[in-house]
Amino acid sequence: MAPNQTLKTAHPPEDKPLLVWDGECEFCRYWVQRWEQFFGDQLNYEPYQTAASRFPDMDRDQFRKAVQLIETDGRVYPGAATVFHSLCVGKPQTCFPEELYQQWELFRQISDGVYGMIAGNRPLLYKATVSLFGKNPARSKPYWAYWLAGLAGAGVIVTLASRTKRKS
Repeated sequence: MAPNQTLKTAHPPEDKPLLVWDGECEFCRYWVQRWEQFFGDQLNYEPYQTAASRFPDMDRDQFRKAVQLIETDGRVYPGAATVFHSLCVGKPQTCFPEELYQQWELFRQISDGVYGMIAGNRPLLYKATVSLFGKNPARSKPYWAYWLAGLAGAGVIVTLASRTKRKS
């Protein structure tokens, strides 16, 4: 979404921004729970399956395709814009990604492209998330570090084995 193409709803949430996500998506549920840990009660969180009826001026496909952050003034931030704007809302000291997104066309295009790839592969990425962080988003494990250590160890073994073969 280009910065001059602001989406708005005539039915904004009253007390704080609302993060609307796909409640049938395990990947989405996992990362919303992580988001809740990070931001706490600075945002409200609700699956689009229950929230969409309160936003009759928004196409349901918007909710199906991407997470939406709906501000109290009615501005709507979809997809990658949600991620960057919610960082700014929840942790004002982390606004620089939103500034990059709003000001740099290339950054915005790359971010939207990556978001689109993620959104299009949510079941596979859920499996990867669980493999890297564990099943419980509230108590994630550093499995990614184990994977990385394993890859590094395999690299060392292959390097040593190839050097040993050269000497023989």
